[in-house]
Amino acid sequence: MRGRNVRLALVLNQSCFAYGQLQERRERCAALARKHGMPLVFLNAVGIGDTVKQFLIFDGGSMAMDSTGKLLGNLARFTEDYGIITLDLDHEAGPGDKAALAPASACSSVNVSPDKYEEIYEALKFAAQEVFRLSGIKKAQVHLSGGVDSAVVGAIAADAFGRENTVFITNPTADNSEHLKDLAHEIARNLGIPLWSNPTGPIYEETVRQHIAAFGVEPTPAGRASIQAVTRTVQGLAASHTFKTGILAAGNHTEIVLGWASFHDIGSTGVMSLIGDLTKREVFGLADYINRRFSFACGSEKPDKPIPRMLFDQDEAHFVKPAAELADSKEDPIDYDLMSGICSLLGRQHMAPEEIIRQFADRRLDAELFPETVYQKAEVFADEVWRAFRMSQRTVFKSGQAAPIPLVAPRRPGVYAQTLGTIINRYLGRYESL
Repeated sequence: MRGRNVRLALVLNQSCFAYGQLQERRERCAALARKHGMPLVFLNAVGIGDTVKQFLIFDGGSMAMDSTGKLLGNLARFTEDYGIITLDLDHEAGPGDKAALAPASACSSVNVSPDKYEEIYEALKFAAQEVFRLSGIKKAQVHLSGGVDSAVVGAIAADAFGRENTVFITNPTADNSEHLKDLAHEIARNLGIPLWSNPTGPIYEETVRQHIAAFGVEPTPAGRASIQAVTRTVQGLAASHTFKTGILAAGNHTEIVLGWASFHDIGSTGVMSLIGDLTKREVFGLADYINRRFSFACGSEKPDKPIPRMLFDQDEAHFVKPAAELADSKEDPIDYDLMSGICSLLGRQHMAPEEIIRQFADRRLDAELFPETVYQKAEVFADEVWRAFRMSQRTVFKSGQAAPIPLVAPRRPGVYAQTLGTIINRYLGRYESL
């Protein structure tokens, strides 16, 4: 490059967002600047792309480095931005210099190692705003169950669209506890948004009667749960036309990989599945972050703690265990300390079950995904990995027909799907030798 008299490197990029990636970008740019002994300007696109089933977030965050790899400044992320840096490229370089730099101007310095959940929050807020703007939808609709998933989605929606453009609806079933019903109302009050109640009971009971009349038998518990879940979707779709809103689904990554969400449930139907790339434990972490950062922007009387702590803090004495509260399950039959990490490795990394089990045996599991206590569960870990793998393969068709998901987590290059494999799939967790 020296022989060609190159004095400045411009890197034009469309780099997709993933949490934790900003520091890696900085280190790569700094290393390139040092290697070639010249200033480097990294220009990254900002916006949204999609593959129909996933939304790709381009987060901006352009940056400039001097010839020693020193960061001169960053542009903002998740918004269009510009800045000016003056470089004296005609300066006669000394023995140890390749270029001289005038002071930077109008180019802000941005934290290059932001909090994980700050990044996720800003990315999801930006994605929701951009997808709705580009789709021509001005209002968001969130169905509050009283659980942590819909509370997190509701808080982001309130911030992204404003309370005047956010509609909250609750669809209690006969299997909802009074406690969760009360929590749904509390969350709405904390966010300063009215909560519309549209119970499923009458429609559910009539559908059960029609089922018995048609087939001569009562629906199974799973069949009853499906009626309850899809009834909420029917009511939600009708409401979206009444309020002229787009539905934000609230299913999380762990549920999606396991196929735990009922087919066409309100938790998986809508314009986008906002937290569909977050494991359940990451949803807990994001809820805690929301409570720490929330401002008066939403007009809340309790802006600092919109989400009841008992919904996400597992150390709370009155911790509310995640629950679908449908006919076939009062509490989620999932150990999220195990399954959140397992499903992440299966869905994001497409890691084979045997490799996950080897990492457990060698105590090499990612501490970001698994709590340290996971190693106390040696008797069940391998069985849970294979159970998650088989459930994922059986229920790929559900995720294939659910709302698209904004991708925010690091994953193996080329991996976009949330689940391992395809609908017609004979992969058994290993490739047999020919």
